[in-house]
Amino acid sequence: LTARAEGGGEIVAVPTKILLPDIEDQIVDVTVSARHSCALTESQKLYCWGDNLSRQFGDPNITRTFHAQPQLIQESLTQGFQSLTSGTHFTCAKL
Repeated sequence: LTARAEGGGEIVAVPTKILLPDIEDQIVDVTVSARHSCALTESQKLYCWGDNLSRQFGDPNITRTFHAQPQLIQESLTQGFQSLTSGTHFTCAKL
């Protein structure tokens, strides 16, 4: 989902097809919040897209802006991740 402002400034969720980069393994978990989404692969690679203004992606090397395309999060940050959850301004992982 992506969000867009309607005429009166109301934010509306819009289903949007996102193509993940070529990956060799399967997606094992996905989390979707009002402003960003993340997908975890079986090899513990984490891809996030959407709003990163509050550093929801958890990677200090990714700019604090909106990302329409999935961003690969540093693999050193995602070791041991089993599942994901998120809210408007955060992403959490179960180890």
